[in-house]
Amino acid sequence: MIHAFISSKIDYCNGLLIGLPKKTIRHLQLIQNSAARVLTEIKRMAHSSPVLKFPHWLPVSHRIAFKVLLLIYNSLYGTGPRYILICNIILRDLLDGWGVDACGAQA
Repeated sequence: MIHAFISSKIDYCNGLLIGLPKKTIRHLQLIQNSAARVLTEIKRMAHSSPVLKFPHWLPVSHRIAFKVLLLIYNSLYGTGPRYILICNIILRDLLDGWGVDACGAQA
């Protein structure tokens, strides 16, 4: 239950969290570390890296990047949300109009 609660809160607005400074992400990381310690019953002073390996949690900054990249990947291959797919089509059409391919190279 702790895992589901913490993960859902971290995953809630990944698109907004992706560019935040490390200082802001650090607060979320401390919450995740505390939740992992409660789950594994490890003392507060123990290092957090091994604690995060047990529930198979990525550090918060990596998790945010992973979730955003997964959303982009799924949208590019047609399995993501429709609103993202529409944004990709509009962006692709816009880039084609400028003579630029999806990778940024001049056509």
